[in-house]
Amino acid sequence: MSNEELVAAIQSGEDRMGELWAQVEKLVMWKAHRIMAVLNGRGGVEFDDLYQSGYPALVAAVDSYKPEHGLFSTWFMLHLK
Repeated sequence: MSNEELVAAIQSGEDRMGELWAQVEKLVMWKAHRIMAVLNGRGGVEFDDLYQSGYPALVAAVDSYKPEHGLFSTWFMLHLK
């Protein structure tokens, strides 16, 4: 099932957030690793903090996503920043 289909199912009341998280988790990890590389140990930020911030970003993206926004992964990345 695509991200967009899962989001539609979640928005209609189905409990599919775990499936969606499984599909975007690698994207969250990739983004967290990129930020860690840029920070290069500065700022007191840990990987786990960045990784864990991915789930609230996912919830916010699901709540506000509309198909006319384009691909869900793009919309999610805006919330993940």
